[in-house]
Amino acid sequence: MAFISESYSYHNDILNNMNMFCNKPSLNLDGVVYELGFDMFRFIFNITNLIAERCKSIKELSFKPIILELGSEYSESNNIDRIDMFCSRDKVPITTTQGMIYARKIELAI
Repeated sequence: MAFISESYSYHNDILNNMNMFCNKPSLNLDGVVYELGFDMFRFIFNITNLIAERCKSIKELSFKPIILELGSEYSESNNIDRIDMFCSRDKVPITTTQGMIYARKIELAI
């Protein structure tokens, strides 16, 4: 997990609350119900680049056809930056399956 956490900055939140994330929790944010979660695209994109670059650097793998066919775009230098959540007293980001939401009114979704 430490290796994978290079891709995103909120892994402790996810690891410490796995049951909550697996039970599709939702909140009503400014009148719209959102399922809580996190952005999988960035995670998958970044981890793919990390694995590809590591494979290119391993002598036994670097000459395999599948590794040789990887383009230069499969590189850590192309990773999407980590998003660290900046907030103030009145603006706290909530991670949802539709991205981060900065809601003014937060209610339980029943």
